[in-house]
Amino acid sequence: MFACVGSLRAQELGRPHGFWWGFGLGGGWATISCNGCAGGPRLSGSSFSIKLGGTPSPRVRLGAGLDFWYHELPTGTSQGLGALTLSLYYYPLSRSGLFVEAGVGTAAYTEDFVAPVACGGAGCAGVVGGGWGLTLGVGYDERIGRTVSVMQRLAYTYGGVGNVKYTDGSPFATGWKQHALLIGLGVTLHKPLK
Repeated sequence: MFACVGSLRAQELGRPHGFWWGFGLGGGWATISCNGCAGGPRLSGSSFSIKLGGTPSPRVRLGAGLDFWYHELPTGTSQGLGALTLSLYYYPLSRSGLFVEAGVGTAAYTEDFVAPVACGGAGCAGVVGGGWGLTLGVGYDERIGRTVSVMQRLAYTYGGVGNVKYTDGSPFATGWKQHALLIGLGVTLHKPLK
């Protein structure tokens, strides 16, 4: 019964159109590997996302989005994985908020040390790296008003970062790859319906 009421409500509100933007919070798990180092353990952490774009057709949305995952090690060192992508969101069912997404863009890795460490003859505060990335996801957009949706989302992000360096530019690792599985709840704001 509740599913039917929700479906009828979504039909009354209609499919969003025009400009949209949103944000989300959640958590996830990440793994990291590189040349000459064994694949690290799966780590859990917090995540957030920010997205915006347009709606060229009732079943398609286009947008740019940032997904970021954060973890703090027992030592106090913090790790961050990011993916900034241009994405397509496809709604396969005309009367449902179910969607799938795919995006390509850039990926980044950051690590901030509690205290500077020796690197290249100087003290470095952390390591950084950037490369290409992709995002794949599935979710559900539930309209709760004329301009607001609540979104549930499960996403996978990959980063082919490559070379990671200390903050002074000296090498830290090569062949860096990162994977993250993120789950979150967000809010999307749409252009008001006329």
